[in-house]
Amino acid sequence: MNVCVPNKNVWCIDKVNHLGFLLDADKYYTVFFEALPQARKNIFITAWEMESKLNLGKISSRFPSDLRKYFSFLVSQNENLKIKILCWKPGLYLKFSRERLTEWKWRELGHPRVNFRNDRSPFAFGSFHEKLVLIDNSCGFLGGMDVSVNRWDTSDHLLSSDLRGKDNPSYLPIHDAQFVFKGSLLEKMRIMMQARLNPDYVNIEQFPERQIKIETSYPHIEDTIASLSRTDPALKAFEIESLYIDAIMSAKKFIYIENQYFTCKSVANALAKQLEKEDGPEVIIVLPLNYLGSFERAIYIQGRNKIKRILERANKYNRLGFYYPSIPEESERKFLKVHSKIMIVDGRFITLGSANLNYRSMRVDREMNMNLEAINEKNEKFISHIFKTLVCEHLGIQLEDYDDSVSVLANINRYQNYYPRTMKNLEYGVLSLKERPMLLISTFVDMKKAVPKTLFWSMIILIMIFLLFSMKTAYDIL
Repeated sequence: MNVCVPNKNVWCIDKVNHLGFLLDADKYYTVFFEALPQARKNIFITAWEMESKLNLGKISSRFPSDLRKYFSFLVSQNENLKIKILCWKPGLYLKFSRERLTEWKWRELGHPRVNFRNDRSPFAFGSFHEKLVLIDNSCGFLGGMDVSVNRWDTSDHLLSSDLRGKDNPSYLPIHDAQFVFKGSLLEKMRIMMQARLNPDYVNIEQFPERQIKIETSYPHIEDTIASLSRTDPALKAFEIESLYIDAIMSAKKFIYIENQYFTCKSVANALAKQLEKEDGPEVIIVLPLNYLGSFERAIYIQGRNKIKRILERANKYNRLGFYYPSIPEESERKFLKVHSKIMIVDGRFITLGSANLNYRSMRVDREMNMNLEAINEKNEKFISHIFKTLVCEHLGIQLEDYDDSVSVLANINRYQNYYPRTMKNLEYGVLSLKERPMLLISTFVDMKKAVPKTLFWSMIILIMIFLLFSMKTAYDIL
């Protein structure tokens, strides 16, 4: 297939001794907390969000309820272990939804060898959105999941769950995915993490790889080659957007995308070109039914509507499926939250990581995706298994029910609305009168270009000076 090209759409390609697919947070957290106690010297985590009060102990004894206390316990058991956490420090518009005084709590109430720091993006309204974990030089995690509150769920995605909590209306069932991997590619991720951060804060020691044993079962392959792609405006690295477009244009049979958001027009235009071909691939898009907050709804429902129009205009040969995963008893306020960021092409290519299909993930925020191509039959079987696992979960069917002899859309049409869990057609969203004024600030929420904060605020000051001067001049004339 040869989609991945260094210095064009991937940053690096290297060996992976072990690559596993972890579907939904119950599986990810199980493997994550199984691997952590085996660390010898370093655990390094970069996150968009991390809350210390996880309250996961009620779910299983495998999970801690307080992450700060758990990390302090780990380092107290090993005098050589250091844990370093870098979390994005949000702007005012998200500050009140986060844990208060986090740095102070970790510094004053935690262990001195557990170092937590909040860090701001140097770009206006930008964020650090990667979800990366590096355990020694032995094991890494990369994907769409932070270790934080309101993230845990099983693949059953029950709308009403005692374990998830019935009294929290913002804690919806949530669908997500993560890779776990070992091998030489870890060293590349370590170099990237080190280069992006202050070396005085993050000094990740290098030492020979040590085998971390994980007993939990999950789909995996051994001894392959994978690649990493980035969005990092500071390094002028916009590989993820290029990768999406190149992979889409290489498709012959189908393109399967599931994502939290979809507003990026360059990706939509590439999909439209494929839909316009008489012998082009099927295009299957899976997005959430809705968004909870009025602010989020206004920005991303409107953007999604625009993408849907682009694709429907190009759908001359009826090869487009625009869906949301439906669960029993759902409503506009209670639904399955799709948080995964995955694209699979022809069952021979997959990219999975932190990047949403909005402008900010492609051009403003800091993101990282891992990519795998079917260089052999083993890889192709692994990618195809992931694809069928995702589709079958959304349709509420078993893997053996999926018919390889017909197309993806034929399988979806066969089982659509057959079981209580299914994939339903995603219609155009309608904004309320209260939500429409929020579209005025959509440019700042889903920014199309990374603007350094110093330049942004300088422009704001100049605009204000110009307006004041204009008002004074008008007053003098009158």
